[in-house]
Amino acid sequence: MLAGCTAGNQKPIQIDPVDAASESELMDFYKGLHQVGVRLLAENAGEGGRANLQRFNALYFTGNEQQALKYLRMSLFADPFNSDSKAVAAQLESTDLFGLLSDQVGRDVGRRITYGVQESLPDVSARIYGNEHYAVLLQRYNAQVNADYLKTRQLFAPDLKQLPVLDYYYQPSTPARPVATPAVRATATATASASPTTPIAESQPDVVPDASSDQEVAPLIEEPVEPQPPTPQELYQQGHSVAAYRLLRNQAAAKRDQPLYERLRESLVEAPYREGVSYFHAQEVREAIEKFERVLSIEPEHQRARQYMDRATRLDARLSDID
Repeated sequence: MLAGCTAGNQKPIQIDPVDAASESELMDFYKGLHQVGVRLLAENAGEGGRANLQRFNALYFTGNEQQALKYLRMSLFADPFNSDSKAVAAQLESTDLFGLLSDQVGRDVGRRITYGVQESLPDVSARIYGNEHYAVLLQRYNAQVNADYLKTRQLFAPDLKQLPVLDYYYQPSTPARPVATPAVRATATATASASPTTPIAESQPDVVPDASSDQEVAPLIEEPVEPQPPTPQELYQQGHSVAAYRLLRNQAAAKRDQPLYERLRESLVEAPYREGVSYFHAQEVREAIEKFERVLSIEPEHQRARQYMDRATRLDARLSDID
């Protein structure tokens, strides 16, 4: 109605009809939207939940907390239902660490653990709890109640089962089933296998023990079973590749699963190392440093990665001065 109105002698504006888009143009349009979505997902989700969580561990415990938090957020974005990612986030966000850092709590909530020079906090977490993603809790707790833990190599490890907030994430071992001990029944009935020369006594009724009898029916006995630490194969099947590799690395070569060890070393150590070298020679120094940090967090004795890390750090400092 308003389109037909004119002011004075002006003629109505003629609008050309819109040409119908061809099928190929529509496909190009949808492909463009798809690429935008893929890029947005890649920027926010990275390599996926588990991979980003491994990068978080590689950075957080080498002094790069802010960069590590970026990968933790990407892990939660990629897999919001990943219980490990949510447990790590809870350990970081809890002000009093689920009550462990309050004044009323002492050192009697856990046990003292001695860990080796080559063991990292994720290693210790995997050894104690069967999961490497409680290392943040170990770090924050000991930083307050045991400040010299890095020098003494001794940690206080809280019992996660005493923390109701973590019940959703930490699954205790399955309780043992009750084992029944058969009741002893006294009988004077002779067995059929008795000697032919032995006279067979007359059959007597079964004796039912009463309260005054020396023989009593044994009650059901629940035998406690000590929970066994997970094997490297179990950790690998659960998606904890780094923890599985660290356990395999500490085993004797004759006893460990060598094919699994070599496969994990290639994917977790050697492949990132080669990528870091490529980045370094391409003068993409920041990316190279990130790769070498990841390698050294898993394999601290990797000498070539250590050498390249030092060179990349010095080169990055010089480039920063130029900028």
